[in-house]
Amino acid sequence: MNEYSLLLLILLPLSALSGWYFAIRSVRCGDTPVDIDNDKKRYFRGLNYLLQDQPDKAIDIFIDMVNLDKDTVETHLALGSLFRKRGEVERAIRIHQNIIARPNLDREQHESAIYELAVDYFKAGLLDRAESLLQELSDSKYFQVQALKRLQLVYQNERNWEEAVEVTQKLITLNDEESPALLNNFVCEIIDNHLRSGRVVSARKVVKKNRVLLEKSPRARMLMGRIEYKAENHKAAYHLFIETVELDMDYLPLVIIYLQKSAQNINCQERLELFLKEISTEYRGIIPSLYLVDYIEKNSGRRSAAEFLLQQLEKNPSSRGLQKLLEYFDALEQDHKGIIKIIIDSIVDRKLLFKCNSCGFEAKNMYWRCPGCQSWDSIKPIK
Repeated sequence: MNEYSLLLLILLPLSALSGWYFAIRSVRCGDTPVDIDNDKKRYFRGLNYLLQDQPDKAIDIFIDMVNLDKDTVETHLALGSLFRKRGEVERAIRIHQNIIARPNLDREQHESAIYELAVDYFKAGLLDRAESLLQELSDSKYFQVQALKRLQLVYQNERNWEEAVEVTQKLITLNDEESPALLNNFVCEIIDNHLRSGRVVSARKVVKKNRVLLEKSPRARMLMGRIEYKAENHKAAYHLFIETVELDMDYLPLVIIYLQKSAQNINCQERLELFLKEISTEYRGIIPSLYLVDYIEKNSGRRSAAEFLLQQLEKNPSSRGLQKLLEYFDALEQDHKGIIKIIIDSIVDRKLLFKCNSCGFEAKNMYWRCPGCQSWDSIKPIK
């Protein structure tokens, strides 16, 4: 069954009632029998065009009917939505624009057509037009929540995080369950943008303003650590990065370099070594071992470091671990070592380091919002 056949499931019941509908037209609208008969013929001709997969001809007829009586509006809204789902956005736009142009729609029908047209524009990538229409509905009695949630998507696609925050705060007052987690990410995006542009003071102000919201967020903790790190407050940075990992161990690969450098700056490498040993029993990956091996070499020698890394690789085989292990294989001939290192380097360079737990999207770089399924916080480091 194709999409047009599905639409007929909507339209055909109406055709069964068409006798009644066209009959009362003469009473309600004062139409003559000739007018009613002509409308009947056009209605069924439109259905026939859909059956013959000639949608443009059907659209012409149905649009003309909308211009005649508002009782057909719901059917035509369904027709426009169907075209949009098929990817035929221009046809959907044409239908919805013509519905909006009718002067005698009731308020709910008019706003419904505006919302559907906004979704058409969104699907077509015309985000400015979609935004303008959705803002009209931001206080709508009938479509407020739907409009605000669609505006959320518009601002996410535009990376307009300040506007996204404003819309999301409004949704929270309307008891939208998904918005608190989204708000956390939007605020984090603002902080991240400030840090990338070197605006440490501005980043700190955003954190202070949203401290309660960000309290239990590992991403926010990591960003707070980066703020202190950039400000050279290494003791505060160290503790914030530790707290990040304690909140979510999956963040370890994202903060380990900062942790190591902060520990060096405050001379607490031994404390970091103990922390990494503690979490290595729970962390299903090679990352803690790659950093612990340096400490083991310093305190117990290269042989002990190599033996430790071999033991960890037996538990968690890893190309990155093998790459590190080569640095300790002093007995290998240099030529062999060089060749093997080149091969493993190429494997690591090609390796995808992050994966979405929701849709399986894989990438070399970290994304907070999955490019595949658009989910937030679903991408994690591949251990």
